[in-house]
Parts: sequence; structure tokens; C-alpha cells
Amino acid sequence: MLGRFWLRTAAIASLLLTLAHTFGFTKTQPGAQLAARRAMEAAPFDLGGSVRTYWDVYVGFGLVISALMLAQAGVLWLLARQDRRHPGEGRAFVAVLFLSNLATLGLDWRYLFAAPQIVSAVITLAIGAAFVTLGQGATQTRTATA
Repeated sequence: MLGRFWLRTAAIASLLLTLAHTFGFTKTQPGAQLAARRAMEAAPFDLGGSVRTYWDVYVGFGLVISALMLAQAGVLWLLARQDRRHPGEGRAFVAVLFLSNLATLGLDWRYLFAAPQIVSAVITLAIGAAFVTLGQGATQTRTATA
């Protein structure tokens, strides 16, 4: 049961990070941010047969990241539901998500700022806690009902 709590915690945090990322990464403040955006929009180039700017690539990758974070939130939620019926069977998937989020956390700490770093740390810790606690108590429950 504790594993499901941690998976749902990670799913909700992932969803919140998805929303913040999706609606925040294209907001441009006046000053240096606006100058950087204009510079990114100013020089179109050929990219695999399409004319794009650095801004196009920045927005495109940002939206791809949002889609992947949304998928992660859904997978975490579904893993929590699966654990109710089949305790502990999703641990391999949780391990993969933990390692992926651990790498993401390292990149966040290297390249980003406090807000995504903190939320990424919460997600990573919750997934790690889920991995450790998934399936605990399942054998006692099965033995008690047998």
C-alpha cells in the first residue's frame, strides 16, 4: 500500500511539473530573456529539409518534454493501480523510471534552477521510495487470506 502512495505522489508531482513546464517555458520576460528569444528567432536555417529557427527547436523540444512528462505521470498512476491487483510486479518498470528520473535530476541540477530541481527531486525520491516499498505486505496478505 505504501508503494502505491509513493507512485501516486510521483504521478501528481509529474503532472504538476508537466503543467508548469508547458505553460512556463515559452514565457519571455523583458530584457535579456526577450533579447535571447529574438536572437533565437532571427536566424532561420535548414534542418533536415525544413526551415527552422533555434526558437522553433527550443519550443519543439520543450513540448516533446511536456508530452513525455505527461506520459510518465500516466504510467506512474497506472503502476499504482496495477500494484493493487498484482503487488510488486511493476518494480522493474519503477526501477527504469527511477533511473531515468535520477539522470533528469542530475541534468536539472547542472542546467536549470530551483523550482524544477525541487520538483524533480520530489519525483525521484517518491519513485525510489515506491521501488523500495512496492509489494511489501503482499505475502502477509496472501498468507492471511489462504
